[in-house]
Amino acid sequence: KAHMWQWSESEFKSEQPGVSHLLWEMGLDADNKFENQQSENAREQYELYDWWTNVRPYREDIDVGWEAYNELKNEIYGDECFFCSDKDTPELKELQKKWIATSNIMEKNYAEEDEAMLIRLIKIRGSLWT
Repeated sequence: KAHMWQWSESEFKSEQPGVSHLLWEMGLDADNKFENQQSENAREQYELYDWWTNVRPYREDIDVGWEAYNELKNEIYGDECFFCSDKDTPELKELQKKWIATSNIMEKNYAEEDEAMLIRLIKIRGSLWT
């Protein structure tokens, strides 16, 4: 969309001209059905752009419990023993179980969120270059 806002090719390297064009398109609400659709498409593009650039990259790390588990494991075995699970204490086993369960839930939720956003993107792909 940057080329629709700024005709200078040097400006294409910045995201601002594309965002500016989307903001302009979002304001095209009118009685004309075509302009309403253009405005709706621009809103959806902007929401997707914002999610991909400002939300998704900053999601919580799925290995949020790894650090506590790893620190306790290193306290017990030292940092030389990575595959010592046969000697794990109940506390260590519980931390590992909690870490894996939390990671699995977060990974599943993130995959579902990614899929939903990709579906939204596919639905508007025809309007991305017009």
